[in-house]
Order: sequence, then structure tokens, then C-alpha cells
Amino acid sequence: SAGASDDRLVFGAGSDLSIYHDGTNSSIDNETAALIFRSDQYRFRDKDDGDTFVNFIHDGAVELYYDNSKKLETYNQGVSVSGNLVATGTIYANTNIEINNIAPQIFLVDSNNNSDFALQNINGTFVVKDTTNSANRFTINSSGTVGINNNLDVDGQTDLDDLVVSGVGTFSTRIDTNGVSFGTNNNTFAAKFVDNAVANFGTDNDLKIFHDG
Repeated sequence: SAGASDDRLVFGAGSDLSIYHDGTNSSIDNETAALIFRSDQYRFRDKDDGDTFVNFIHDGAVELYYDNSKKLETYNQGVSVSGNLVATGTIYANTNIEINNIAPQIFLVDSNNNSDFALQNINGTFVVKDTTNSANRFTINSSGTVGINNNLDVDGQTDLDDLVVSGVGTFSTRIDTNGVSFGTNNNTFAAKFVDNAVANFGTDNDLKIFHDG
């Protein structure tokens, strides 16, 4: 049938499907139920048959292209993305997230303030990096040793098996060990030993000072 500005192929008793060109664009209009295409593969290409836009493969992948370069592909375990993935909202994962690379890292960039940070696995050592100042702030190696580059501010009680300090340790009140205290409290003192706690001096503990009660 013919219209005022286009010629149409019309299908269906109620003119349900029409194919036409309006002088600018070519269109397929389906006005009822679904428009079904049947083939084992669909490939959409440009008018010069040079670039592929999308490729649908029966019992296989769906492929999306940018400038004829494949960027996204479905496969039997999910989706594969080539290049960067930019999300403007929250990304949710109901299972594990694995980053597999040499020295993989996650960047945490604060768009309002510095510093920016990164979490990285460097040769088996977990590192918190200050990327703004190019400094490692916190590390944990494969033996469980924790390294802190700069000050450690502890608010509350901390239980440690061994503590090695390279530099100066500053305590606002006192240090309490098993029967021995160093520092100050309401009764000012530099060192306090409970009964039978011994202060040893000399390489071979040549001098001992204690009170037996």
C-alpha cells in the first residue's frame, strides 16, 4: 500500500506489521505481540560491511563491539569485559570478587579530598598505599607481620604477643604489663612493680631489684 510520504509493505489482517522508508529512515513497525527473528546467528554490521556492531550466536556468545573492537562477551560462566568498566551506581556481588593480575590493586579515589588510597597485593604482601603521597602506610606479609609507616594511634586496649618499635613510643598515661607498670597515673611514678615482680639489670641479670611483700 502507499501513503502520502512513503510506500509500505503491510502484513496482517489488521495491518499489524509494516516495513517502509519515510524518506529519511527505514522502519519496521510491529503493532501486536512480539517481533520474532529466527536464525542460528545474527550479525549487525555497518552499511559498508566493514564494522560489526553486535553478534548473536546460537548456543553461544552475545558480543558487543565498539568501533569494531569486541568489548563485552557472554560465556558459560558469565560475562567477559575487555577494557574499563565504569559504573555510576553501586556494584553488588552475591559471591566472591577475584582480581587476577601481577600485583593487583584496588584504587580508592576520593573526588572531594586527598589523600587517595589503594589496596594492593605485592608479592604476597598486603599493602595499603597512600597514592597521593606515594607511600605505603600499612603492610601485612605472608608471616603475619604488620608494618605501620608513621604513627599508630590506639584508642582502647590492644593485646599483642610481641611489639617491636623502631623509633619513639609515646604513651599518654602508662604501660601495664603482667605486674609491672611504666608511666604515670593519679599517683605519679616512672616505674611500678607489684610484690615479687623483679627488675633485672645486666647482661646476665647480675642485679635484681624486687619487693617480696
